[in-house]
Amino acid sequence: MITEDTQLIIGLDLSLTSTGVSVYSISEDTIITESIKTSNKNSYMQRYRIILDRITEIDHFIVPSAIYFIEGYSFGSFGKSSSMSNLIELGGIIKYDLTNRERSYIDVPPTVLKKFVTGKGNAKKEDIKLALYKKYHKEFKNSDEADAYALTMFGLKYLALTSNFNNNTTAAEKECILKVRGTYDTQA
Repeated sequence: MITEDTQLIIGLDLSLTSTGVSVYSISEDTIITESIKTSNKNSYMQRYRIILDRITEIDHFIVPSAIYFIEGYSFGSFGKSSSMSNLIELGGIIKYDLTNRERSYIDVPPTVLKKFVTGKGNAKKEDIKLALYKKYHKEFKNSDEADAYALTMFGLKYLALTSNFNNNTTAAEKECILKVRGTYDTQA
C-alpha cells in the first residue's frame, strides 16, 4: 500500500483520449501502469477534469513526495491545430496543478525519450514497445502506457536511483539525461 511517506516517480504521457500513467514507489520498488481514458462525447473541460482528478487521486498526499516526468509536445505529429491546442491546454492545466501542489516536474522531449529507449530519436511507437519488452520484459496494453513507463525509467536513471528495474545505463541513455539536464555538449 502506498502511504504518505512513499516517494513516487510518475511518468505522464498526456493525451485527451488515453493518458498513460506509470507510478514507481521508491519505498516498495514497484511500478504500476495505467491509462486514463476519456470520451470525445465529453467536453474538453470535462476531459481535463477526469485526467486531473485521477492524477490527483494517485498523488493525493499533503507532503510533496512525487517528481513527475512528462513527455513534451510532439509538434510535428498533429494534422489539426485544434488537437495540438487542446493538448497544450491539458499540459498547462496539469503543470499548473502540479506547481500549485508543490510537485516537481521535468519535461522530456519525445525525440529524447525515443532515443533513451531505443537508441534512435525517430523510433516508431512499436519500436518503443519492443525495446521496453527486450529491456524490462514488460508488455503494455497500449503505447500510452509504454511511453509513461519509459518516462518512469528515464526518471529512475535521471535521479540515479538504485532499483530492481534500473539496470546499467547505456551511453545513449546518459546522453539523453544530460540533454534534459541542459548539460549535453553537442560539440563533443
